[in-house]
Amino acid sequence: MGRVAGQAIAVLAGGLSRRMGEDKRWLRLDGEALIARAWRLAEATRARTRTTGEIVISGALASLPAGCTARVIRDGEPERGPLEAIRTVLLALAPAAERVLFIPVDMPLLTAVELERLLVQEGDVVHFSGYELPICVSTSLATRDVVGALARGSRRSVRALIEALAAVTVAANEPCMVNVNTPEEWSALVRSQEAK
Repeated sequence: MGRVAGQAIAVLAGGLSRRMGEDKRWLRLDGEALIARAWRLAEATRARTRTTGEIVISGALASLPAGCTARVIRDGEPERGPLEAIRTVLLALAPAAERVLFIPVDMPLLTAVELERLLVQEGDVVHFSGYELPICVSTSLATRDVVGALARGSRRSVRALIEALAAVTVAANEPCMVNVNTPEEWSALVRSQEAK
């Protein structure tokens, strides 16, 4: 696939991990912390697509994984969910980036090949069918206005953003779309990886 200039990548790593009961960013899969794995995925996606945009990490982190040189962008209003993280990152990266690909830290089976499928699609909002994240969002003023209004309103969700901007959907490759939010989901993922 061709070059995808002007697109940045943000690793969403600001969740509180309440359901997990511990900070899932530092859980280790195949010997690698999820935050490091997501950073490596962002790097691989940037290399594969030859995008020129910056890679950032969204969230309040006391430290970064070894070798990670990303700029950390803290949410403007902490503990308000991923839509607030998206709003804050869009404000920080516009106008240098035309769009931002948001990769959640808790989907460790995503691949650069799959993420490229989002980046090459045109549209103000692009996501996999049936999933809110990962998502590619335009930094245009109109899109930022919609995200800001949603973040301030009662429908503070990525789903509301998808609905408000008539998002483009891409068919999901189900084996890559594993999301881990609870100890049970984490245990199931670890067992499935050990069985391979």
